[in-house]
Amino acid sequence: MTSPFLALDWAVYWIVRSALPVAVRPSGCLVSVEGYYGVADDARSCHPLEAALVAEPVAADWRAAAATVLGVGPEWVVGFEDGFALAAPARNADEYARGHLTGRVLRAGTSERLIEPDHT
Repeated sequence: MTSPFLALDWAVYWIVRSALPVAVRPSGCLVSVEGYYGVADDARSCHPLEAALVAEPVAADWRAAAATVLGVGPEWVVGFEDGFALAAPARNADEYARGHLTGRVLRAGTSERLIEPDHT
């Protein structure tokens, strides 16, 4: 099994190759294409967790599907989201902390010119 870090590193590569900016937070770009996740034609950006689901079967909860695909728990996914967004850690749980650290490390290795500008 591929490590979650390597799978999400590949996801960033896929986003860039798809000519989309990398979203800091989930962008809502996922759509169902014949029962599988795809990216909407009008997507403006894509988050690594979303990209990791492309071509995977659609589930009721995309975060739970991401956890399954990556071989991690739901707290890890929440931690990754916060870490990739460079948010302060919100919890002390081990699984959350591992996801947070992975998110921060992946974000540090992703050129800021590839990150979607913050429009908030």
